[in-house]
Amino acid sequence: VWVNPTRPIPSLPEGSVYIDGFAADSQQINITSLAKPVLPPNTRDLSFDLAFPAWLSKENLGIEYKLEPYSNVWQTLDPTHNPELHFSNLPYGNYRLVIRKPNGAGSKDLAVCSFYIQPHLYQQVWTWLFCLCLLCTLVIILVRWRTHRFQVRQDNLEKQIAEKTWQLQVKNEELARTDLIKTRLISIISHDLVTPLRFLHLTGKNLIEKKSELTDGLLQEAIAEMASTSKELELLGTNILNWIKYRNEDRRLAKESFDLHELAGQVFGVLGALARQKQIRLINSVGEGLALYQYIEPVKIVLYNLVLNGINFTTSGYIRVGSEYTRDGIVLRVQDTGVGMTPEQINNIMADHFIISSANVDNRKGNGLGYLIIKDLLNILRGNLFIESEKEKGTTVTVWMPL
Repeated sequence: VWVNPTRPIPSLPEGSVYIDGFAADSQQINITSLAKPVLPPNTRDLSFDLAFPAWLSKENLGIEYKLEPYSNVWQTLDPTHNPELHFSNLPYGNYRLVIRKPNGAGSKDLAVCSFYIQPHLYQQVWTWLFCLCLLCTLVIILVRWRTHRFQVRQDNLEKQIAEKTWQLQVKNEELARTDLIKTRLISIISHDLVTPLRFLHLTGKNLIEKKSELTDGLLQEAIAEMASTSKELELLGTNILNWIKYRNEDRRLAKESFDLHELAGQVFGVLGALARQKQIRLINSVGEGLALYQYIEPVKIVLYNLVLNGINFTTSGYIRVGSEYTRDGIVLRVQDTGVGMTPEQINNIMADHFIISSANVDNRKGNGLGYLIIKDLLNILRGNLFIESEKEKGTTVTVWMPL
């Protein structure tokens, strides 16, 4: 062999083992870089190609390897058939592949390859921390939502209790007023009904027993007084029946369209005889054809009582019934030329507990039941009442009702 020492001598393997190639899922990984290879979390298969000089010596073929920390036990590789290492389905983490082979002196030549497999998203610490924070947030939201629901339920319950308490208070006040009204109504019935009936009884008895002793003038006077008393009893009985009938909250009413001018004419027809006895003119100033869609019977009773009150407290003159439209309703106005009222009497009439009024022009005590019925019926009609009056100058009562 001719050797020229001045020329370079080729570098041949001296017994070391080499990692010739590194593939992850058939993708080659650069292991010559200084940076440790980082593999994706879905890596399934790893393969390492080995290279080493054998020199046709069997003792040079004993290759051992271990993958730390996956396995700390040295395993032997038979390099006679495709000297490759394969690893599958490794969990995430840092790995260190160590390969060794004995050399001629019995020592070990090592080859080392380190790599890192990334964890899946659900395997990362920050993911667990995020899930824990999310769970805590959901628990806090749930607790706050439940607390809010309980608070809302408690607030609704308190509102219902407050509303029920208010309704009970209103009912108690209404019952108290009703009891007072009933007590005074009993007084009216016992006085204003029993006394006239006793008068009729005694007068009739005297007419029978002492007919021959009475002159024609006294006889006519007694008969006229009996007729007047009977008429008052009829009017009082009608008012009492109306009040009892419309105090029943279960009574069902139906609205209908009617002519207010014709309704006033009907009321004048009922009370015309009583007005003529006192020489009082009844004037119907309601516009002809004026239509109103309301409960006709309550409206008729309200108008009836207002005109009747005007007749009772008027000696002469007139009673005028007029009406006019407003923006959202209709005004019914009853004007008389009677004795009038003081502000104190008006306040008493407008009070809820009012029953007894002042004396009328015939020096008979009025009972005020007419205004009590008017106010009750205006509650049904959703209307209101206003009184203007001056002593010895008459009274004007204004009633507003929605169309």
